[in-house]
Amino acid sequence: MESREAISRRLVRVNQLNRQLAELRRAKDEDVGYSRGDCAKGELLRLRDSAIKILEERFTKQIRVLEYQLGDEQNLLEIRDRELDSLMGKVRELIQERADLASEREKSDRLLQEALREKPRCCMPMNRPLAWWKR
Repeated sequence: MESREAISRRLVRVNQLNRQLAELRRAKDEDVGYSRGDCAKGELLRLRDSAIKILEERFTKQIRVLEYQLGDEQNLLEIRDRELDSLMGKVRELIQERADLASEREKSDRLLQEALREKPRCCMPMNRPLAWWKR
C-alpha cells in the first residue's frame, strides 16, 4: 500500500501529463493555421499532426491509468484510516480497562490493609516476637 506521499506524487504526474497534453493541443492548433497557408509543408504538418495525435492518445491513456491508480490508492488509504480509527478505539478501551483494574486493585489492597489492622491481637502469627505479651 502506498503512502499519501506516493499518491501526491502520482497526482503531480497526472497534472504534468495534463499540461503536456494541453501544450500538444495548442501546438497542433497553431500548426493547422500554418498548414493552410503553405501546401508544400502540408505533408510535413500532417505527419506532425499524426505524431501529436499518437502522443495525445498515449498521454490520455497514461492519465487515465494514473487516475485509476490514484483512486484505488485513495480508497486503500480510507480503508486504512478506518482501521486505524477502530484500533485506536480499542486501545482507548483497553487503557480505560487497565485504569479500572488498577483502581480496583488499589481498593482491594486498601481494604486488605484495613482488615489486617483490625485483626485482633490474639490471632497474630506465632513466629513474630511476643512484645505485645509483655504489656
